[in-house]
Amino acid sequence: MKRFCFIVCCLFMVVCGAKAQYLFGYFSYDNVLKQMPEYKQERAKLDSLKMQLDAETARVEKDFNEKYEEFLEGQKDYPPIILQKRQLELQDAMDRNVAFKEKSRAAYVQAERDAEDLLRVKINDAVKQVGAELRCAFILNTDGNVCPWVDASRGVDVTLQILDKLK
Repeated sequence: MKRFCFIVCCLFMVVCGAKAQYLFGYFSYDNVLKQMPEYKQERAKLDSLKMQLDAETARVEKDFNEKYEEFLEGQKDYPPIILQKRQLELQDAMDRNVAFKEKSRAAYVQAERDAEDLLRVKINDAVKQVGAELRCAFILNTDGNVCPWVDASRGVDVTLQILDKLK
């Protein structure tokens, strides 16, 4: 999809270039995102969440390992009915631990996505404002090797203007 958009933009430049001189802008989305003050704040929140989830995962694993060691030490003395009950308890605890790990990973990914989406909305608004102010025909995102080369004499790097709008 990104390549398709890039090709359409290039064709637009070629077709319109013969009729009039159109200005286009370009910038690195990731570069702008990482320079936002809100990005650093969101990263700090995400790092804190990750530490909390990791600590809880470690605590749960430690509890499980202690129960498992206790089971191994006493299994030869347990009657069959207690042995079966303890095995089921361990299996249930292990299933809950796996489910918690999956839920915590999904919660972290969702928190990361939500934070990034909020920042991307701000960047998109700033890009629209800069594009309108500079009367650009379009603004390219140079990330992901979609736009490997830009002729700076025909376009303008709008990174600084976008960062100014975000302040």
